Amino acid sequence: MKAFHFFSYALILVLLTALKPTEACEYAGSNITFVKTQTEKAISKNDLNLTRYHAFKALNAIEKSKKQMDDCGCDYAAIGMEESAYLLKRATKVSSLEDAKSLLKRVLINTDDSLSALENHHEHINISPSEELTQNANTNDDLEHESEIQRLADVFLKNKIDTALEKYRESLNKVVETINCAEAKSFAENIYEECEKELLTPGLSEGRKYYNFKTRKITAEALEKIGDCN
Repeated sequence: MKAFHFFSYALILVLLTALKPTEACEYAGSNITFVKTQTEKAISKNDLNLTRYHAFKALNAIEKSKKQMDDCGCDYAAIGMEESAYLLKRATKVSSLEDAKSLLKRVLINTDDSLSALENHHEHINISPSEELTQNANTNDDLEHESEIQRLADVFLKNKIDTALEKYRESLNKVVETINCAEAKSFAENIYEECEKELLTPGLSEGRKYYNFKTRKITAEALEKIGDCN
């Protein structure tokens, strides 16, 4: 049992400390910080044209960093930026400074959440922690507990994903409640289709399967609330 406890603690340590962000994640984080800075500048202006100018700069930064976001693989941060792009586009089109700032304040919340997601992004989603630990197992007793170690890994990872997706659910509900029906439906449908596409990707890790499955489920519930917009 001592060996089992040792590997259990080692597993938790691996999951909590994780690997350092990739270069793509660091680049994406830098761009999100720029988006946040430009959004703050947009909110600080009392001239609608200046507010739109900085909103456009923030929007361009999101568009230019899409490849890095994809390479990084942090789905939650990517979804946050997708919603931010949607909100920024609306902020550049509204005729009221007050409405623009209201939209931009939600962009700020998204950027903070996305940066937090990147900081806590664990690349172990793409690997099996139990495989790494099992490779180092030298006794039959260690190998006997492989399935239990995998169970612990699965539970820990799913809990992390569920926690992140609760924020996504809240954000999506706000879109459904406050945005034009047709636009909200289009936004949700795009996310649903991305999840469908991702789930068809060969060799998808269990973590990513679970993430996209749950995101698709939450988005489907939102689409049901939205209805046909008639």
